[in-house]
Amino acid sequence: SAASDVYKRQALELIQNGESEAALSSLKAIVSADGSNPEGWRGMAAYFDSIGMSGRSKACEEKAESLS
Repeated sequence: SAASDVYKRQALELIQNGESEAALSSLKAIVSADGSNPEGWRGMAAYFDSIGMSGRSKACEEKAESLS
C-alpha cells in the first residue's frame, strides 16, 4: 500500500541515519498494520541486517518471500 511504502522509506532513512529505535518502531507499525505485506518484512530484514542480527534478518526475508 502507499502508506506502507512511506513508512518503509522513513524506516530505511532512519536506519541510514543511525536512528535504529525509531526505524524499528516504523517497521513494527507496517507489519502490525498489514502483516501480509512482504515489503514490511523486507524492511524488518534490512533493519536486523543493519544491526548485525543476521539470523533475524534471514527469518524476516523468508517471511517476505513466503508472502510474495
